[in-house]
Amino acid sequence: RRNSRMSWSLSANCFSNSSTLCSRFIFSLSHLCQPLLGSYKNYPFDKKVQESAYSRNVYRNTAKLSMILERINRHLTKDSDGYTALSGEPTIEHIMPQNLSDEWRNELGESAEQVHQDYLHTLGNLTITTQGSNSKLSNNSFREKQKFLANHILRINSAYFSQTIPIWNEDAIRTRADFLVKYILEIWPSPGNVINETTKQQGNKPKILIILDNKFEVNRWRDVIYQIAEYGVQQGMFASMASIASSYFTNDVSNLQQKSGWAKLSNNWYVFVHMDRIAIKRLCQRLLATLNISENQWKVIEEDIF
Repeated sequence: RRNSRMSWSLSANCFSNSSTLCSRFIFSLSHLCQPLLGSYKNYPFDKKVQESAYSRNVYRNTAKLSMILERINRHLTKDSDGYTALSGEPTIEHIMPQNLSDEWRNELGESAEQVHQDYLHTLGNLTITTQGSNSKLSNNSFREKQKFLANHILRINSAYFSQTIPIWNEDAIRTRADFLVKYILEIWPSPGNVINETTKQQGNKPKILIILDNKFEVNRWRDVIYQIAEYGVQQGMFASMASIASSYFTNDVSNLQQKSGWAKLSNNWYVFVHMDRIAIKRLCQRLLATLNISENQWKVIEEDIF
């Protein structure tokens, strides 16, 4: 038994340098070795898992990636009597396709090539389907893919893609990566004394938004994007904001499949707020630029969370 436990740890060390997400799984299975081996020096730190999800090419090992996504699918149905599995062997589907059509280029905008290069094989852009579905989806538009995945048999697809997603771009891919990483950290938590550059995970929470001489108290990053959109309304510049980021604003309530991702403004329009910190910062910068407010004329004061 000692030898079998040791082998799990050796396997973990082999995988830890090649795939942060996959090594998370291997290490979780080796937690029984801790009394024998001490601390887990190379165990992927939570923050590192998050960062890897945004940038790492996880498509290089489709077998392990399929295992991770299938396990998340099971986890999403943990409070039910069972879970749904695919009828055939799982294959990895790229939501933003490997070959961009003209329609996809228009969807991604001027930075289409860069977004494609940076995010194609990252976690947030990948899901599991059968080979038949994979071939059927191919280079379809995002709206066609979303409609299919929203009604998919797997919970990992239907639970996420049934919500309102205005556009599939780098922000949307990062937001879905956050969704998946949340469950990765729940399913495969740290096994014990993890040694890393720090023993505490530092985060940042917004506290005050400053635009020129105006200060707004905020508690979440969603509050930041809301306040900036509302500032545009009050300055009579909302139309300019909505025109350069039309996918993030709507006044058609019937199109909102899930209102929880949207916040209602004082002019009865809605702004999409269900994004991660980096995506919100990027959008805020674009919106304020329409008001001729430069980067050094606004800022968010953050407080550390340990």
